[in-house]
Amino acid sequence: AEYMGAAARRAFWRTIQSHRKGRAILVATRSTDDVETTVDKAALLANGELRCIGNPVHLRVAYGSGYTLMLRTRGPVSGAAAHTRALLAAHSCASATGLEFSALPGADETEARFVIPLAPCPSDAMAELASAAQNEVEAERWLVEWALVHAPLDDVYCRSA
Repeated sequence: AEYMGAAARRAFWRTIQSHRKGRAILVATRSTDDVETTVDKAALLANGELRCIGNPVHLRVAYGSGYTLMLRTRGPVSGAAAHTRALLAAHSCASATGLEFSALPGADETEARFVIPLAPCPSDAMAELASAAQNEVEAERWLVEWALVHAPLDDVYCRSA
């Protein structure tokens, strides 16, 4: 499916979805989009060896690098870095001072991302962090928009290879 156009790829995904009930369908692909869209369970191979197996969510949690927090701020991202680190520290992500922080390439000075490793944060901390970030948006303080996403399956593959 990786060399198909967008419409053909969507048709491929719909075909697999419509035929999967009561069947095991094996799809070999290098496209993580195909994996995300069509499978209940994935096996990642590297150099001919099985590296990990599970559903996409399990793979991200077990083998991914963590979460990415995307931000759009009211002022320069340099100020947002301190606010974000304080927000993360307040929600049990104690090693927030060592987090990777970067302005987004090609973006204006108000967009940035933090990479948050899974290890320092308890599982419920992400829900609390999301709630706190939304409160900041609604209070119209330093944060305009935010998104918190799991590591992509590409990251899982690279880390397991």
